[in-house]
Amino acid sequence: MEGVDFDDQQYYRNPGINLPGKSGLIGWLIGRGIARDVRRANIMLASLIIVAVVASIFILRMGNSSGEHFTESELEALLPPDDPHFIAKQKAKEK
Repeated sequence: MEGVDFDDQQYYRNPGINLPGKSGLIGWLIGRGIARDVRRANIMLASLIIVAVVASIFILRMGNSSGEHFTESELEALLPPDDPHFIAKQKAKEK
């Protein structure tokens, strides 16, 4: 086969690309110099997940425990008279 020329550089692969633990976020942390090795990158990611879960639980708890519990009559007193919900409540009471 004359005239066929193969470029060996086309098939060159960097062996560091497919090393275990060098892809995704771990590879990004190591590549940026934030973590020195896979173990430290895993520790950082696990710590980040723990902080995110604790923050989520804290936010959900704070949203449910406002401390203000109103009775129905107190809520009606807070609504302006031209509010559609107030008008509907008044009509329902008249029936």
